[in-house]
Amino acid sequence: MKDDEHRQSATESEPGLLYHYTTQAGLIGVLESKSIWATHMLHLNDSSEVRLGIEMFNRCLVGLRVNQRASELKRGSISAESIQKIERLLRESAASAIRELSAAEVFVSSFFGSANLLSDTGEKDPGDTLEQWRAYSGGSGGFSIGFDKKVVSAYIQSLGSEANSVVTCGSCTYESGTQEQSLQKAVQEIADAFVNQVHIADSGIDADLSKLRDDPALQRFAQSPPQFVEAFIAKYLAIVDDHFDQRIEPSARAFSSIVMRTFIMSAFLKSPAFRAENEWRIVMFSYGPPSEIRFRPGQSSLIPYVAIPLPFDPEGSLFRRVVVGPSPRINEAIAATKLLLKSKGYKIKGGEKKEGVEVIASVVPYRNW
Repeated sequence: MKDDEHRQSATESEPGLLYHYTTQAGLIGVLESKSIWATHMLHLNDSSEVRLGIEMFNRCLVGLRVNQRASELKRGSISAESIQKIERLLRESAASAIRELSAAEVFVSSFFGSANLLSDTGEKDPGDTLEQWRAYSGGSGGFSIGFDKKVVSAYIQSLGSEANSVVTCGSCTYESGTQEQSLQKAVQEIADAFVNQVHIADSGIDADLSKLRDDPALQRFAQSPPQFVEAFIAKYLAIVDDHFDQRIEPSARAFSSIVMRTFIMSAFLKSPAFRAENEWRIVMFSYGPPSEIRFRPGQSSLIPYVAIPLPFDPEGSLFRRVVVGPSPRINEAIAATKLLLKSKGYKIKGGEKKEGVEVIASVVPYRNW
C-alpha cells in the first residue's frame, strides 16, 4: 500500500476535536491505563505558568474594597467597624484560600483545538503540526490523539472536586490585558457576592428594629430629642452589627469557596509568547499522598505526573482519531497502531465501518531519522 493512501484524510481537520500529542510510550500508557497523563507544572514548556496567574490574582486583591458597595445597601448603613470587619475578612479569606491552593501540586495535560493554530495561508490541522511534533512527540514515531471536545469536557467537569483534588478544564488566555480584566471582574464579583451575603435586610433584623421606638431604655430621653436621637442611633447600630456578626461566619465560608474557584482560573493564564499554541488544558490541583504521583524519565530529570482516569470507549466517542506522526516506515506504523487499538478493545473506523477510531498518517514533511 502506498503512503498516500494513509495520508489522504490527514489534511481534513475534523471539527470538535482536541488533540493531545504524545510519544509511543504515551499512547501505550493512555490505552493500557485508560487515563490521560497530566504533567507537573514545573516541567511544562513555560516556566512562568501558574506563577503568572498567582501574581496577577494577588495584584487584583490588593485594591479590593467594599466601601462603595456597602454604601449602596438599601437599608440604613453599616458602621465603620463592620466595614473594617468585611475588608479584614476579605483579605484573610483570600490569603487562606491562596495558601491552600498554592500548597497543592498542580498537574496539566495539554490539548490543541480544531479551530486554532491559524497560519497566513489558512487553518492548519491541529492534529498534524510541525511545531507540536517537535515539542511533544519525541521527533519521530509520535502520535496525536483526537478527543471529542464535548465528551471530554463533560467528563472532566463531572469529576469536579474530591477529597484530595480539584479537576477542571478550559481554554488558555494569552493577552495580558484580557487576563487582568477577567480576574479583576471575578474579584469584584467576589466582593459583591460577599456583601450580599452579609446584607442586613434579613427577616430577623426588621422585627428588632421595629421595637426600637418603644424600647424602655430610650423613653427616658423622650423629652430631649438630641439625646434620644443619639441613643436611638447607638441602639440601631448595635442591632445592625449583631446581625452582621451572626451572618459573617457562614458568609466567610462561602466567600472562601468563591476565592478558590476564581484562583483556579490562574492555571489557564499563559505568557503571550506562547499565543500561537492556542492551548486547551485539563488541570488538577492535587492534595493527595505522594504515592499517587508517578514518574517518567525526562531529558534532564525525572518528570512527575498523575493519571486522570478516562472511561473505556470501544465505539470511539471519547477519542475519535489517532494521527501517526512522521515516520520512515509509515505503513508499518499505521498497521501497528491499528493492531494496538484492536488489542485494547477499540473498533477501527474505515471503509464500510463508520464507527470507531480513525487512524491516519501525518502529512508533515518532517524527518528526524
